[in-house]
Amino acid sequence: MTRDEIINFWGRDNLQRWPEAFLGESRINPESKSFLKTVGLPLGVDWAFKFELPNNPDIHKNQYFQIGLSVIIPISLDLLHSCQVVYLTEDFYGSPNKVVNTNIDRFAECLVYYQKFRMTARALPENEPDRPAKRERLIEALENNLRNADSATFDTPFSQWWQVVEAARDGF
Repeated sequence: MTRDEIINFWGRDNLQRWPEAFLGESRINPESKSFLKTVGLPLGVDWAFKFELPNNPDIHKNQYFQIGLSVIIPISLDLLHSCQVVYLTEDFYGSPNKVVNTNIDRFAECLVYYQKFRMTARALPENEPDRPAKRERLIEALENNLRNADSATFDTPFSQWWQVVEAARDGF
């Protein structure tokens, strides 16, 4: 998926972009900086993700550059590992930080697939007899899209996108 396709899906005005001054002298690789400046991440979606500029400038110290939250868990770029997108779960759960995607472009692509799934699944009529079969096909398409976008997404059984797919199968 191209950056233009991501922008077209969400709409240019519905994406949080990071100003050059905010990115400053950070150690973010050029590809990720470019993405944050020119594409951005979705705003105002009714989900657990929240992407906005943090109020705390100290949030970008050391190894991580925070780009958002999943409820209360920071979503960050890991500056020591090619700016892969990670959930900083260690501070909250004592478990290792969770790799979400190999880079921010793949993360944004996966967000598009996830939102498309959510919108389509919600639109299925409750009383439709083949609703379960249609929902399962949507879940299979979501999983295939996520795998094709970033196969490393499913390297471990408890990766973030794997958990999303399993939650969808459980009716979430």
